[in-house]
Amino acid sequence: MEDTVSRSSLDSSSTGDEYVVVNGEPKLRITGDIRDINDEILDRMASSSTLTSTDSLNKEPENDFNEHPAIQSSQSVNELSSKLQQKNAARERSVSLPATSLEETDTVFNGVTYLGCALVNAPRSEVEIYRNMAILNEQTQMVIPIILSVPNTSIGNIRLIDPTNDSEIANYKIHRILFCARGPNESNEKKCFAFTCSHGDSADNAIFQCHVFRCEIQEAVGKILYCFATTFRKVPKEMKESKIMLDEEFVSTFSVSLEFKEDDGKNNLTTCPKDKNIFKFRSNYEKKIVINVSQTGDTELMIERCFGLLISPGRNVKHADMQLIEMKSMGYTDGKNYLVSGSWDPTEECFLVLNTETAKDTRVFLTVAVDLVIHGIQEPVRFAIETKAKIFPMTERFWNFTKRPHQELFHINLKQVGLLI
Repeated sequence: MEDTVSRSSLDSSSTGDEYVVVNGEPKLRITGDIRDINDEILDRMASSSTLTSTDSLNKEPENDFNEHPAIQSSQSVNELSSKLQQKNAARERSVSLPATSLEETDTVFNGVTYLGCALVNAPRSEVEIYRNMAILNEQTQMVIPIILSVPNTSIGNIRLIDPTNDSEIANYKIHRILFCARGPNESNEKKCFAFTCSHGDSADNAIFQCHVFRCEIQEAVGKILYCFATTFRKVPKEMKESKIMLDEEFVSTFSVSLEFKEDDGKNNLTTCPKDKNIFKFRSNYEKKIVINVSQTGDTELMIERCFGLLISPGRNVKHADMQLIEMKSMGYTDGKNYLVSGSWDPTEECFLVLNTETAKDTRVFLTVAVDLVIHGIQEPVRFAIETKAKIFPMTERFWNFTKRPHQELFHINLKQVGLLI
């Protein structure tokens, strides 16, 4: 299964074979008009406050749950409703779930309706997710009112709760969610949001589904997606970041930072500034790309070598569209941080869009990837970062902008198949 976060490469192989990559690793991507989400994230980060739902926060202790099986058609809401009725009837004959069943740390949203799901072939395609959102919002005859429960850490499940008796209808593991989208503001789907999720035990039998929801009020959509975004960033304090046990698997977490340095015309390299997570480039200047990879925790997976540093205009880029650039250096700097640098000439024809001045209030997307051989993992691993940039004239001067590198966390699902030597 190809993944924009980390995928295997046929160009190289590692020398160890103690671990195998299972179903890629989580990378949440949110599309649509997300300015209000970004503003809320910045405000919350500044104040270090905790998100709560404006509708309802009925917080309750943990309850056991089972993995929800895949539903395989866009009209599957009827099947889910039938299962819900059977489940409720069975519960009435036994013991109904108490009102204190929701986890205390979950954020709970009322006023949400589940519209159904559809199988998708391209789980990160904006076109496909919007198409399914429009179809289900317009055509679904039978919908299911739910309570949406979102965990506050990345080790947890999105849960759909029956508001009549607090029983669980379905759940989706956070690390299986690949893509989120909200409906366009000026459309019939403005109160809708959707996410794509992988189902299956491995890359060989994985299928992808698009699950669509509708809120009673439009403002709730932004709050829910903000909650998703913060959940993906949080790892439980009591667990080691580098090795989290999930049944027979564990997740290895890497922090990857990206920065660009520009030749200032005087044989000096200056760090390219950022404004609201958008890099600022001057056209026609050769640039240096610097990527730093680190892993925290007591047990680390050592990086053996880097065999590729790549860049391409755009996002959701195919492997064949990535352009290999000249590497200048690679290796550990202090035993924990693995540094890779390369030289990039944006004047080459394939990078024309990244060397053309952008109009006011516009920006371009670009993808930077690094391919690594990690000791103990059978297949090479790719970390791909999608970011944005604005292109300015050569004479442009930048004032009072942050020069901190762009940073992302990557989680690789691993399964041990032998003893680590």
